Amino acid sequence: MEGIEAFPLDNQYLRDQNTGEAKRGGGQKMAFVTFTRPDDTPVAINSKEVLHVAPVPPSDAATGGPLDQGTRIVFKTGGHQDVKELVDEVTRKLNEA
Repeated sequence: MEGIEAFPLDNQYLRDQNTGEAKRGGGQKMAFVTFTRPDDTPVAINSKEVLHVAPVPPSDAATGGPLDQGTRIVFKTGGHQDVKELVDEVTRKLNEA
């Protein structure tokens, strides 16, 4: 399939190389947004799976992570991803997706 690459974690999700749109096998559009992990690597987040966002907890808190500032993205599945971007930027990007 020229112009389409499979996402590495789940090959049922495809990204159109021309438009950058993520699609499920049947052509359903998915809204992915890219953020920065604490180790400076990019991470693509499916905005439809986000339950809520909040500032990262302080690193000395029991639920704290490696960041002093940034955003904790919590997913509908119960997992979370901390990113370096601040809450306002994360919220804006997710709403634009």
